[in-house]
Amino acid sequence: ICIYRPLITLFSSHQLESMVIAHHEIHLKDLSTSESQDMLESLLETKKIPDELQRFVQSKVEGNPFYLEEVINSFIESGTLIRKDDNWQITRAISKADISASINGLISARLDRLAPDNKWLLQQAAVIGRAFYYDILKKITHLKGDIDRCLNGLERLDLIKTRTFEPDLEYIFKHAITQEVVYNGLLKKERRIIHENIGTVIEKLFESRLPEFYETLAFHFSRGQRPIKAIDYLVKAGEKSLAKYSLNEAHLYFQKAFDIVSAIKNKSSEEKSLLIHILSNWGYVYYYLGDVRNFLGLFASQQDLAESVKNKAELGMFYVWYGIAYYLSGQMKEANHILKKALALGDESNDLKVQGYAFTWLSWSHMELGSFQEATESANKAQQIAKSYPNDQYLFFKSLMGLCYINYPRGNMDQIFEGADALLKYGSYHANSRCLVFGHWARSFGYFLSGDMDAAIKSCKKSIDVARDPFYSQFPKLSLGLVYLLNEQDKDARDILQSAISFFEKHDVGQSGEIARLFLSPVLMAVGDLKKGLNLLENTRKRLIKNERITWYALSEYIMGKVYSQIAIGPKPGLVIMAKNIGFLTKHVPIATKKAEAHFNKSIELSEKIGAKGFLGFIYMDLGLFYKAKKRNKLARKSILSAIDILNDRGATIALIQAQKMLQSL
Repeated sequence: ICIYRPLITLFSSHQLESMVIAHHEIHLKDLSTSESQDMLESLLETKKIPDELQRFVQSKVEGNPFYLEEVINSFIESGTLIRKDDNWQITRAISKADISASINGLISARLDRLAPDNKWLLQQAAVIGRAFYYDILKKITHLKGDIDRCLNGLERLDLIKTRTFEPDLEYIFKHAITQEVVYNGLLKKERRIIHENIGTVIEKLFESRLPEFYETLAFHFSRGQRPIKAIDYLVKAGEKSLAKYSLNEAHLYFQKAFDIVSAIKNKSSEEKSLLIHILSNWGYVYYYLGDVRNFLGLFASQQDLAESVKNKAELGMFYVWYGIAYYLSGQMKEANHILKKALALGDESNDLKVQGYAFTWLSWSHMELGSFQEATESANKAQQIAKSYPNDQYLFFKSLMGLCYINYPRGNMDQIFEGADALLKYGSYHANSRCLVFGHWARSFGYFLSGDMDAAIKSCKKSIDVARDPFYSQFPKLSLGLVYLLNEQDKDARDILQSAISFFEKHDVGQSGEIARLFLSPVLMAVGDLKKGLNLLENTRKRLIKNERITWYALSEYIMGKVYSQIAIGPKPGLVIMAKNIGFLTKHVPIATKKAEAHFNKSIELSEKIGAKGFLGFIYMDLGLFYKAKKRNKLARKSILSAIDILNDRGATIALIQAQKMLQSL
């Protein structure tokens, strides 16, 4: 149940439309006159209400239930309303009671009537929070009087109430506004001292279960007198939120810690190191959010400061995340360069963790650059280092997924399925959704290479379903889009790829965005947007070359071959599509045959050069179909036999059967 004021909107209209779980929104209105009367009778436990009080409630309270309750409490405390012989009486004209027109003023007036000890105790409780533990309040207060007597009195006045008795006695302010008014009644200097005392008491009182209180300690110390202490708990609270997938919450904690250190002028070397430490932890949040634009901008703005840090291991981890930001932006050459710099710093400082993270991401960047051997070596080294950090789940599953990612274009299905099973087992054991996303995603690679498109689709959908991070729910859509494309499910491919592209463009995720556009291009052409599709494909290929993404460029040659093959031999488009694209067809049909053959052969050449044998079987099959349609049966047979050899070698059973049927049809 979510309660919120109408000044904000809990969900956007788009979110409401896409909600799977049924929901119902209830608009709470002011009490009607009769409802106010019912509440008044309930509060005073009688139906005999003085006429003057009834008139006041009807004309001044205006249906606000909390205000009504506070007005009655104020009347009783001030003696304006008394009980006599089981009836309520007004002792003086209500106009002389000085009742505030606002709730805040009404509460302040009630507080001013409290005994000094009660008021001071309530103020200290308000600094603890809306809810407060008895043991904490008892430790921070310096009242000489009986704290229990004061609390009982405040409870009788309906300002606080007991929340729980076990495992710890806890009270809560009856209303959040009451706590806010009490808190704001303290001087800032007084509040800072009390916040500091509360933080110190919590550390001692709950020493054995401190992680439960990271957020609370971050709150109190950040409002206290020791900012460095606050930063420690803000970072810990951020890490805790990150682990439970509360990314926006984690982001706020790291932002607060960063702002505190950034505000320090003439930073010491320790403070500079602290800032870099915050950034290295904050990097996870930007990564899982997929917020590449701000990720890259933040780290670029802090590079000079980072390089002034003497600790090479800290600088190395900074460069790891800086390299990751470049990778996600799609700038592979720069990413590879920075990650190598991080690795060198890890070597110099003999820091295994820096080395492990650098090797992990180098495996991904090397793969993009077409350096499969270096990519595999990096991923294997990262996996070895991960054994030294059993509690670092990210290091393990990211480097293992790196191996699966490398084996995808290489066509090593057995290694992919082995890695996928390990990821799913690890993710299930540790209840790690991020690892499960990778496990299902990797399985889709294996099914795709085997030619089992239905199983590949199911695995992609499972990967999307278990994702709890914005970014991790996007990249399985790329594989799903590719499968839909090759399965000739054009509309499904268009919808899923455009959904992913919207996210990638919003956050400048160039790495995934370029792949999505690569797959979307032929889909647009298949649904009739010939010129738009081809332009998108050509522009995407230019960016792939610019960023030296050889692996995906080799695949783009294959897609180009399929596009021109479709123009040359595919079924003639309908009259509407022909009329819409007459200029395009006039220009490209005469050259389509030559273009298709050239692009297929270029894709084969590049794939063989870098060792991307995973796609070669499909390329040869499509080239064979192209030659068959052109009645060049000798070349068709040669291409299909090449496909059969590759698919047989890779154990791609389903795709192999398809190739054998093609051969028999010649």
